[in-house]
Amino acid sequence: MSQNKRKQHSAQFKAEIASPYSVHPTMIHNWKRQLLDGASELFERGAKSSATEPETSA
Repeated sequence: MSQNKRKQHSAQFKAEIASPYSVHPTMIHNWKRQLLDGASELFERGAKSSATEPETSA
């Protein structure tokens, strides 16, 4: 069984992704991790209830 290598993106690529949203590239990683950790809960709940954490504006 072969292992797949994780794709490593350059700092420049990460900055290009984050700059239109005026956030640090680390924040995008954190948001992705939160989504992956809680995605199943979102689909289980459906549209019955609102989000537990309010959005914050920058």
